[in-house]
Amino acid sequence: MKNLLVILALCCTLTPLHAQDNDALWKSALAQLDAARKWAAAEVEIVSDIEKGGARQHVVTTMRLRGWEKGRPVYELVRREPEDKNASAHDFDSVAGLLDVAEKLSESRPVRTDGQSLDGMPCALFEVRQDGALQKGTVKLWVDAGSGTLRQMVVAMRAPFVLDATVTVRYSAGPEGNPLPHTLDYVLETLVPFKHGKGRAKQSNRTWIARPAA
Repeated sequence: MKNLLVILALCCTLTPLHAQDNDALWKSALAQLDAARKWAAAEVEIVSDIEKGGARQHVVTTMRLRGWEKGRPVYELVRREPEDKNASAHDFDSVAGLLDVAEKLSESRPVRTDGQSLDGMPCALFEVRQDGALQKGTVKLWVDAGSGTLRQMVVAMRAPFVLDATVTVRYSAGPEGNPLPHTLDYVLETLVPFKHGKGRAKQSNRTWIARPAA
């Protein structure tokens, strides 16, 4: 799980490539990402399969929303199979960090490709790239061409000798009809010398709770 949090930290270091774009559909997608930050799942389940040192481990983790601190959701660990005495609720405090990508994207000009399809639905695809010396990354957003609804986000990051990771976020309608991240699929490979490992995880978010008014 700590490797997943590394992904979130890397995602939030994306730097703007150009001045802000004026594409109305892009602006709508960013507004939907920002609106999603005002909600948190009451329960989160993460099912992961990890390969390290020739061994494989299947882990099921459940956490529950404990409250809010400075406008951000805070979770507590309620179940882990197999048990791990070193597992801590603090390991999950940053589980919502991926949504902070929206703040970086708002300053970027994406490449738009129309005529794309996702699950048979026509979509516009927006892509933002970062090519740095220490890390490379892309963020892709699929937006329904008809309704303008955000359907999917894929964040891919590669930092040499650190991590190669892809996070796929699928959105579905929340309590008020707005798109919220229903499932997240993580694929990661640790590239740290002598600590190589691979892992896949699926995160399912259940029962949405609105952020309390400030």
